[in-house]
Amino acid sequence: VASIQMDEVAVGAMLADELIDQARRQGLDQDGLRIAAIGGLPADALAADRIAGLNQVVDANPDAVLVQAFTAERWSRLEGWELTPRILNRYPDVDIIWAANSDIAMGVVDAAEPLGKRLGQDLLTGGVDWVPEALDMVRDGRMAASVGGLFMHGGFALIALMDHLSGVDAFGDGDRVIFTQPSLLQTSSIAPYLDFVASRGFRSVDFTRFSYAADP
Repeated sequence: VASIQMDEVAVGAMLADELIDQARRQGLDQDGLRIAAIGGLPADALAADRIAGLNQVVDANPDAVLVQAFTAERWSRLEGWELTPRILNRYPDVDIIWAANSDIAMGVVDAAEPLGKRLGQDLLTGGVDWVPEALDMVRDGRMAASVGGLFMHGGFALIALMDHLSGVDAFGDGDRVIFTQPSLLQTSSIAPYLDFVASRGFRSVDFTRFSYAADP
């Protein structure tokens, strides 16, 4: 019928914007901001879109420079852990390590702390996907932010399908793709989200409120 996709360029840009903003608040921009990135393979469209978002933000901030983009073929925590010492050895004054997903970012945290880096103070990192352990790191300030919201696509798809079967087209003309926008969680905003999930708050939501058929 159609498809629902996250705007992955916006994902990469949102994470970069937040990391740069936090770095400035920490005073890490005294002589410019140096950013290293850990992404996926260049041939991977998802990885390329997220890196494109990062590049858009770097281009829009003259005091920020992307020193190098590294590749994590498996998008894994182990790769984040393996690449971080290489990054810090090559660029000891790097301020931000942008990670294409939360597993990579958790690997950055695992590797950087034993090397004497104070996460959230003299080195910032963040990733994508609201993995529970990563959100614990965001809550503790060890990870600066996590971008997500993709998990809600399942509910979104069911609502849109119900509308379609009810004779209401939620997709309109064109290529029949709805691009959703990501959401950001950082240390100062994460508590209500974690409380909502822990209390199984989704069970209290009347999802018909989001249906065009039920409520035009």
